[in-house]
Amino acid sequence: ARHRNPERWIKDTDDIYMAWMSGYEETATKVKCLKSKYCGMYGPDYHRNIEFYELEKNNWIYRRFNVVLEWRTLPGKANEPRLETAHIFGYPLPEAIHSTYAILFASPFCIIFGAEFPPLNVKTDCTCWTKFHYIENLHWECKFILDHYCKKPTNVVNKTGACWK
Repeated sequence: ARHRNPERWIKDTDDIYMAWMSGYEETATKVKCLKSKYCGMYGPDYHRNIEFYELEKNNWIYRRFNVVLEWRTLPGKANEPRLETAHIFGYPLPEAIHSTYAILFASPFCIIFGAEFPPLNVKTDCTCWTKFHYIENLHWECKFILDHYCKKPTNVVNKTGACWK
């Protein structure tokens, strides 16, 4: 299986940080320092806060929004878990916000979301999130999955490391 207990990442009380991005070239140059915080449960769903900086008229502006995530698996596709955004509070949002995220991989070291579950030998847009202490030394499993499933993964740590002190 490509995933191992992905739910732990959604309800983890530690902050998680975007370390790699793939296929979102337009957004990658306009946002940096993405961090997600667990806020609690919203009924059966997960409430998280997303913080980031967005480039606006040559200045980096701090932004944040809250999202409620629903855990979903489609009938007959238990090995393809997804997160769906049930509610989003706060604006403006980055351009590349999707309503559904495929969970391509999860381990104790990272979680990798894709725009979709790609067919064999096809790559998709991805983001890789991890905890602070792994951010500069991403585990080999995470790097392998990024290279295998994601379009041209780009390390965004060099843009964001100074944001998280």
